This record gives sequence, structure tokens and C-alpha cells, in this order.
Amino acid sequence: DLAPLPAAGMQRSIAGRLLFWFLVIALIPCALLTAITARIAASALEKSVRDNLVHIAGAKAAELEAYAIERVRDGAALARSPTVIDAVTSLAREPGGDETPAATRERLSAAGRTFESYFGYVAKTYGYSQLILVDAAGRVVFSLEDSVPLGASLLAGQLASSELATGFDRARTLLQSELTGFQTYGKTAAPLAFVTCPVFAEGRLVGVLPLGLGPQRVWRSLSDLSGLGETGE
Repeated sequence: DLAPLPAAGMQRSIAGRLLFWFLVIALIPCALLTAITARIAASALEKSVRDNLVHIAGAKAAELEAYAIERVRDGAALARSPTVIDAVTSLAREPGGDETPAATRERLSAAGRTFESYFGYVAKTYGYSQLILVDAAGRVVFSLEDSVPLGASLLAGQLASSELATGFDRARTLLQSELTGFQTYGKTAAPLAFVTCPVFAEGRLVGVLPLGLGPQRVWRSLSDLSGLGETGE
């Protein structure tokens, strides 16, 4: 009566082995296919995110470039105004020479009061943080704010290595408007970038008009997280 038992056990063993190998043969390709599919999906997602970031970066760069071009054009137009030309030519005649820096500042400050209200209005209207007039010799003959002192030279001293001095030299040499990099001047908390525009009188270079821009517009563009998720991560 016990003879059939080994045959039944053998059948169950063979069935178990067949099931095991069937599962192995079926699951391994499924696992490989799942891994390959996940990798392809991850690569596609990463490419999509990168393409989106490149697009957003390109849009921000184009926005800032358009802003910079607009500022340069505004400065170039302002440098051709009769008031700017008259201010540069008249203030450049003020002697500096052997006077003390304090006496030079006082003389230039008194001479520049005629134009102070006009230049203050222009700076506020166009959104500039600073407005400076520099004669052809590199001397600051008008400064709306104290960040760049009156009578200071852009060719010597502390300002000689500044972005403002570089922009002045390029505008004077190339005879075209330039945009400098940002830099902190004096006790000003926020850095400034300058649009430097040559000023001509009767076809002759008489000075340069630097217009100071704060970084607020750039920060506002860079802090815009549109298209970058809730946190920008």
C-alpha cells in the first residue's frame, strides 16, 4: 500500500523544480526589462529637466541683455543732450591744479549746483542710482552722490583700478557707450555698474557721462522662480 508514495513525491519535486525554473526564466527578463525601462525613463526625465533649465536660463539671459542694451541706449541719448554737454564743458574749466582736495571739491560743488536739480530729476526718471560727469582728463567734475568724490581722478589713486575707470577709458578710446561690471564704491552698501557714454561738443570729445545702475533689476530677474517648481530647486 505504501509503494505509490515515492512516485507522488517525485512528481511534486519535479513540478516544483519546473515551477522554480519557469519563474527564474520569466522573472529575469522582466527584471532586466524593468531596469532598462527605468533607466530610459530617468534619462528622458533628466534631459527634459536640463532642456527646461537651458530654456529658462536663455530667457533670463535675453531679458538681462535687453535691459543692458536699453540702458546703454538711454545713456547714449542723454550724453547728446545740450545740458550734459554744457555741464561737462563748463565744469571742466574749473581749476584743480595745486588746490587741496577739499578746496577742489568745494569749488566743483558750488559750480555744479546749477545742474544738480536737473541731473537729480534725470537720474530718478531713468532709474539710475548715480550720475557722474568726468572731463577728458579723467577728473570727476560732478557727482550726484558721495560714492565717487568730486575732484577725484580716474587715472590715478584708488579709482584707477575700478570698473568705472575701465569704462571711462573704453568710452574715451572707442568713442562709444560701454557697460561696466558691478563694484562697490565708497560707503555705498549696494554695488553699482556704470553705463559710460562719451560726450562730444562740436565733434570733439570733452568728457564722459557715467550713469550708475544698482543690482535690484538683476536680482529681481534672478529671483524669479517661474518654471522651476515651488522652491526653485
